[in-house]
Amino acid sequence: MGRTVGIDFGTSNSGVAFYDGQKVNLLPLDPLSSMPEVIKTIMYITRDFKTYIGQEAVEMYYKQNVNRIRRYVKKWVGEIEFHGGEMDYVRDVYVYVDELNPGRLLQFIKTALRSEFYQGTQIFDRYYTLGDIVTTYLQALKNRTEAILEEPVTSVTLGRPVKFSEDPALDKRSESIL
Repeated sequence: MGRTVGIDFGTSNSGVAFYDGQKVNLLPLDPLSSMPEVIKTIMYITRDFKTYIGQEAVEMYYKQNVNRIRRYVKKWVGEIEFHGGEMDYVRDVYVYVDELNPGRLLQFIKTALRSEFYQGTQIFDRYYTLGDIVTTYLQALKNRTEAILEEPVTSVTLGRPVKFSEDPALDKRSESIL
């Protein structure tokens, strides 16, 4: 068969509910949380691309990062062009990267939808577009939902802000990514 659910994809927290014919039921998606029906909109992706969400993401981040050895290496990430008056020049840009970093913690996932400049991020050797990041989080949410319901989710009603932005083009872009 299949189930229709409602998702509140929030900036700080998210939730999933379904109607059983008599009442709306919130799903306990985050068993490690003191309020399991509310899951943090936070995601941790490990070096082997395993994904954790909610309180589990926070705990895995701490488990893998507290008191660990770090090794920073200088890495070339691109160039910046400067144009000033009659002089133009190009500079190399370097950053220091912890090559022993076991994972990447992503917070405020939904907030990025409001930015016309944010396109995505590099996580180890993979580039995640903003759409990839949102999809990865929502897929993990769906997987937990289906495990609890013991049936597939076939339809979703997804809440969204009235406006992501005052700019109609940016608002439409954000809506299409979501």
